[in-house]
Amino acid sequence: LMLLRLPVMTVNIEWQDQHGRWHHFQSQQNQTDAYRVAMRRAESTGKRHRFADATGRLLELLPPSENRPTALRSAPLR
Repeated sequence: LMLLRLPVMTVNIEWQDQHGRWHHFQSQQNQTDAYRVAMRRAESTGKRHRFADATGRLLELLPPSENRPTALRSAPLR
């Protein structure tokens, strides 16, 4: 019985400052968790975040929470 080992994909989370420069925030190997972390951070900081793979290829661009469609924003607490 031979088991296949799939390569682990490292996802880099980066954020954009007010001058348009991208800064490294964190690297993760679990893409689902990386997406959740970046969504929460974009919402809390109000800054644009993106995912890039190890080669620098753009995987996802997350706008700040005020520009995100309302279906993706969390409901306000009452």
